Amino acid sequence: MSETGAQPKRSPVSVIVLLALIALLAVMVYRLAVAPGAGPQPVVTHTATLTTERGVITIGLYGDECPVTVGNFVKLSEEGFYNGLHFHRVVPGFVIQIGEPRDSEDDPEGPGYRFDDEPSALALKHGRAGAVAMANAGPNTNGSQFYITRMPTPGLDGGYAVFGRVLVGQDVVDAMKLGDRLESVVIEPVTEP
Repeated sequence: MSETGAQPKRSPVSVIVLLALIALLAVMVYRLAVAPGAGPQPVVTHTATLTTERGVITIGLYGDECPVTVGNFVKLSEEGFYNGLHFHRVVPGFVIQIGEPRDSEDDPEGPGYRFDDEPSALALKHGRAGAVAMANAGPNTNGSQFYITRMPTPGLDGGYAVFGRVLVGQDVVDAMKLGDRLESVVIEPVTEP
C-alpha cells in the first residue's frame, strides 16, 4: 500500500509470472507424489492386512490385473500358510522377503507346487517403494515366496510378477529386521460404495 492507502497496480507480466510459478510448484508436488517410473496403478480388488511384530502393513492386491497370482496369495493367506513365518531375506534399502517355511536356507518347503508367471503381472513396474511381487527361482517358478520393495527397483521389472502395493505401513516395511515374524494375514475384498 502506498502512503495514501491505494493498492499498487500489478502489471500483467507479474501476474503471468506468478501464475507460472504456481503451475511449476503444482507440477513439482505432483512429481513427488507420483514416483517416476511407477506408471498407472491397477485397481485394488482386495486388501491384505499383514500383522507383524513391528506393526501392520496393508497391501492392495490387483485381482483384476493378476487373477492367478492374487488368487494364489489369497488362498495361501486364508489357509493360514503365512502365519508365524519369519522374514528370511531382509536387505536394507532393497526388499523384505517371506513365504517359505524353512528348516534351513537350503531346504525350502514351499506350498508343494509352482505356477507360471502371468504376463500382465510381469508387465507391472517396481517404480516405487512398496511394490509387492512374487519371488522366484527363474521364469514360471512362482510358489509362496513374495517380497516388498523398500525403494524403487526398476532392475526387477519384467522378471518378477508384481501383484500389489503397500497402501499403509511402508514405515513398518522399512523397519523390518531379519527374522521378524509375520503373525497373521487377513484378506478383505474391496467393495465399491
